[in-house]
Parts: sequence; C-alpha cells; structure tokens
Amino acid sequence: MNKNLLIIQFFRGFAAILVVIHHATLISQEKFGKSFISDIFSTGGVGVDFFFVLSGFILLFVHIKDIGKKEKSKSFFVKRFIRVYPIYWVVTLLCLPFFFLSVSDSKSFDGDYLYIIKSFLLFPQEKLPLLSVGWTLTHEIYFYLLLGICIYFWKSKLVRIIVFTIVIGSFYKAFFDFNSHWDYKYRTYQTFLDSNFYLSFLFSRFNIEFFLGCISALFIYLFISQKETLNNGKSNLSKSYFIFKNNFVPDKFIYLFFTITLLILLVTKPNVFLGPYYKDKVVLVIWYGLLSSFLIIISVMMESLSQYKPKKNFVFLGDASYSIYLIHYPALFVVSKIIFLTKIQNTFSYISVMYSITVLTIFISCLFYLFVEKPLWSFLKERFSKPEKSV
Repeated sequence: MNKNLLIIQFFRGFAAILVVIHHATLISQEKFGKSFISDIFSTGGVGVDFFFVLSGFILLFVHIKDIGKKEKSKSFFVKRFIRVYPIYWVVTLLCLPFFFLSVSDSKSFDGDYLYIIKSFLLFPQEKLPLLSVGWTLTHEIYFYLLLGICIYFWKSKLVRIIVFTIVIGSFYKAFFDFNSHWDYKYRTYQTFLDSNFYLSFLFSRFNIEFFLGCISALFIYLFISQKETLNNGKSNLSKSYFIFKNNFVPDKFIYLFFTITLLILLVTKPNVFLGPYYKDKVVLVIWYGLLSSFLIIISVMMESLSQYKPKKNFVFLGDASYSIYLIHYPALFVVSKIIFLTKIQNTFSYISVMYSITVLTIFISCLFYLFVEKPLWSFLKERFSKPEKSV
C-alpha cells in the first residue's frame, strides 16, 4: 500500500500557514487595532486543531500494520524522537537568550531552571513552554507514547482497557466542559478529571481530534485496501465515477467540490454555522475536528481514485511545515520589531505591512527548513534509522 499521499503534505503546509496567519492577526490587532484578512483567523488557531487530526491520521495510517508487533516499537520511537526533538532543541536554544534577557513582557527568567528543563523535554506543565508553540508538541509526544504502547503491548488486555478508558474519559471530560471557560491549563473543575493538571492533560479534549484522525486513517486504510483488492481482480476502480454513472461528471470534480467546500467551512468564522454555541471551545474542538476529518477523508479518496496530485510548491510547504510551525513565532516577533522600529508602517497601509511581515516570516521559515532542518533530519535519519518511505 502506497503511504506517500501528496495531499497530506499539502495539508501539512496548509495547517502551518493557518497558524502563521493566526499569530500575524494577533500582531495586527495589537499594533493597528485591526484584524488581518477580515478577522477570519482571530477566533482561534484552527491550524492547530487541523494538526492534531492530521497527526492522528498520519500516525495510524503509517503504522496500522505495526500494532501489536513488539519488534516495530524501537524503530517507531527512534524515528519519532529524531523527527521532533533535535530541530525543536535548535529553535528553543535560539530563543533561550531572549528568555534570559527578559525581552518578552509575558515571559522572563525567575530562577526556575526546572521550567527550562521541562520545556526542552516537552514535559507537560501548567505554564506555556519556553517556545510557546511547544505546548502542542507536548500533546504530540503523548500521542506518540499512546501509539508506541499500542505497538508494543496491544496484545495485553490491560493496555486495551487503558486505551479505551482514555478515549471514554476524554469524551466524558469534554461533555462536562460545555458552556465552560477553559484555556491552556485545561482545567474547568467540572469533573474529578480536572482535580489535577496531569489528569486534565491525559484526558485533554484535544485527544478527541487525535482520535478522529485515527478513525479517518482506519476508514482510508480499509478503503484503499478494498480498492487494491478490486484492482487485483481486474476491476479498474481508478476509472470509476462518483455518484454519476453516465460519466457526465468525473469523480475528481465531485471530490474537488467537497474539498473546497470543507476548506471554506474550516476557515470561515464558526459563528455563522454554530450560532451562540461557537463561543464554547469544546464545540469548536468537535466542529473543527469533524471538518478536518471529513476534509482528509474526501481529499485522500480524491487522490486515490482520480490520481489527483497537488502542485509541487504546495508539497514543499508541507515538507517545510514543521520548520514553519516552530520558527514562525520568533520570526514574526523579530520581523515585526524591525519593521516597526524602522517606521515603515507610517509609509504603507497596515494591510501591506501585515502581508510583508507574514510573507517574510514564511520565507525565513522555509530557509530554515532548507539549511537547518532538512540537513539535520537527513543526517540523523541516515545515522539512526533505516531508510523507509512514510507520509
């Protein structure tokens, strides 16, 4: 089964750009009192929700055949470690001097070295890590641990019960968080699962998005397996047509229509569709989680059935997505500081300034990918793991 789905690489880049635009919107609101790109991205980092669903999809889709095979666990953990930590450490080290110099008003060194160690290890803590976007990576590491345990211990009934408990507990906790305010600290004190920060983390509502991604992966895995079975039986499924059997409308246009529709729903302010419930963050998690899942399923089916391939430049942004995600926040900070110190905003319109800041940030992030992440990843992959194709 081919696991190199180019549409997934496109979505990685798409999600990363969404996060960049969201953070650029925060700068625009602070400096100009106006929202960037018509306030579309001011209500939340939808790219983060998309990342969590995408993570669940990729992890299970790539490793679904490894579940229950102990011999695969070492390779899994080594690959995940070298993929996440080294480049994260590079970016965090770049930010460390600014942290000690107390450049940011919201973060300054208060003698808590344990906080720094936890930040480097991506260990969950109630404060945002030193590199702020690292809070999502603490969840990623948790997801890796869950899947790694399933790979090694899935034959154990106790492990299956634990995984089932985490799934049910996450939905249970989310259910009682409706109409409740919550932030990064997760805790709303609606259930006993909020009585402790680490319980709140283990049963975080973000798990729901990861589980939805896993369900999407299982569906696509079964779909592609069936497609390959039919093709082996001389049935040319790749030329099939969706809905219309008279060949009037090819399947790729139908799938493309659904993909564009889902993308529009994903980036449009949710109050249009959810009414007063859009302020409930649990509703947003479920809303974005379901939209992201449907988008992934429809798009992968489109690529699988119609041989649709996204453009190479979009695939490149997917390859660079991790660098974009890690470096964009400090890059936005530095680029905006330089621009505002030089008073460029007095010469050009605020929208021109914000576009310049955003484009320069993405450009710097891509350079970082080409000259730092890519060489480092290639070196570590060659040194610590056998070459293997993956999504």
